Amino acid sequence: MVKYLIILLFLVLTSKFVYSHASIYIEDVANNDGYIEISIYKNKDSFINNKPFYNARKVASMGQTIFPLSDIHEGEISIFVYHDENNDKKLNTSLFWIPSEGFSYSNSYIPKGRPNFEETITYLNHGTPMHLKMNY
Repeated sequence: MVKYLIILLFLVLTSKFVYSHASIYIEDVANNDGYIEISIYKNKDSFINNKPFYNARKVASMGQTIFPLSDIHEGEISIFVYHDENNDKKLNTSLFWIPSEGFSYSNSYIPKGRPNFEETITYLNHGTPMHLKMNY
C-alpha cells in the first residue's frame, strides 16, 4: 500500500512538469530567402524585456516552415515569429516602424503597435500542433 502511495505522489508531483512534444507550423512564408526566427515567452516580464526562454532559427521554406518542440513545458506562452529575409538577425521596419519583413504573433494577433503579453497568450498542449500565419 505504501508503495502505491509513493508512486501516486510521484506522478502527481511530476505532472506539472510535462514537456510538450508538439510542432509550430509557420504558414504563408513568402519565399525561401533568409531564415524564420521564433521566440517563445513564458511571462509578461520576459515579453516586455524581450528575453525569450526559447529562441530558434530555421532556413525559410516557402509556404511553410516547421519548428518541432520537445523541451518546452506545457502551459501559457506567447510566440513571436519573423522572417529574417536579409539575415541581419532583426525585424526590419520601414517608415514609421512598420515591419518590412514578415512576422506573426500567437493567438492570431495582428498588432497596430507593440502588443502586450495578454493579447498574444496561447496554450501549448502536448501533441497539439500550433499554426501561425505570416503577415507581410
